[in-house]
Amino acid sequence: MIKIDNVCNKEILELCNRYKVDIITIPYSFFKKEFLAQSSAEICIEFDDRYEGFIKDESKILSFLENIPIKWVQFTSTNLISEKSIKALKRRGINIIYRRFDGLDSNEDIYWQFPAFSSDKDVSINGTEKLFSKYGIYFQIDILSSYADAWDVLKNECGKHEEDITIAEINEFAGKYKTFMAINFNSKNFKEIKISLNRAYGYTLTVEGYRERFNENTISVNELEKFLKNI
Repeated sequence: MIKIDNVCNKEILELCNRYKVDIITIPYSFFKKEFLAQSSAEICIEFDDRYEGFIKDESKILSFLENIPIKWVQFTSTNLISEKSIKALKRRGINIIYRRFDGLDSNEDIYWQFPAFSSDKDVSINGTEKLFSKYGIYFQIDILSSYADAWDVLKNECGKHEEDITIAEINEFAGKYKTFMAINFNSKNFKEIKISLNRAYGYTLTVEGYRERFNENTISVNELEKFLKNI
């Protein structure tokens, strides 16, 4: 499954239509209702803690989504929404993706990808792990997002030190929790990465832009077209 994030305009949407992308993620600030009719892909709306200031007001999010027939919503944050809100979204048939905006670093335990807290004040990291299993919440892991050559680093450098993240650990995690994986995909390395990171639920490419300016794993529109032509 191919998922394209940071779809901020009609040009990228039409490109995704042309190559039959499975899911496109549109940031809340750029979402327009006409995209629902224009997109052949399933639409995911992203609420990013860094830009959508009201993400902590979950009632506004639920109200906004009430009359929008989508199957996916992505929360880019360090915290998880409350169990009450999770239940409300699941009742509407909306799948939830959680993305930690600072990604997975080379020397991190992969279980740090779990949000530290949910907005239920008494639910800490152990509780949020249970919520992922209970409600089938998806992860998106931005692997080594501070490295422009993330795949080469993961493949050739990680594992040399005891604390390094490894391909095996990422696959083991993805075998337990449904995970979209994002790394510096391009038309040349995708097949190799797909063979190695083979437990992914899906693969995410993030289009470059202001919102993703701290993410080195982004792709230009021209390179995205090359990628989609060749997969």
